[in-house]
Amino acid sequence: MNEKTKKVVLIIVGILVVVALLVGGYLLIQSLTNPTTNTTTNNVEVNQVLCEMDTKKCEDGSYVMRNSSNNCEFYECPTASDEDENSVVCTLEVKMCPDGTTEVGRSGPNCEFELCPDGTQL
Repeated sequence: MNEKTKKVVLIIVGILVVVALLVGGYLLIQSLTNPTTNTTTNNVEVNQVLCEMDTKKCEDGSYVMRNSSNNCEFYECPTASDEDENSVVCTLEVKMCPDGTTEVGRSGPNCEFELCPDGTQL
């Protein structure tokens, strides 16, 4: 390869690197400034809201997390009537229902996942 060809190849590679960095930077900025992601489930586009992972401490000392199906509002704190001597505290795990938009958490004495709106047990 002669000297002129080497210079042309280096210029082309340099341009490709700059373009890749610009596109990557643009995509990174877009993902950081737009908390909603579009995904496709069964050929249906679904908007998923990404909530902060913080928690709120309730009066009884328990914690609740944010609900992405409810504009990232916190789940309701348990009330005194919800509790008794045999109450069980479940982990704060959630699973996505097959519809791609509804999240369900654990509840009940056995801490099983709640049913999805379509009746599916996860």
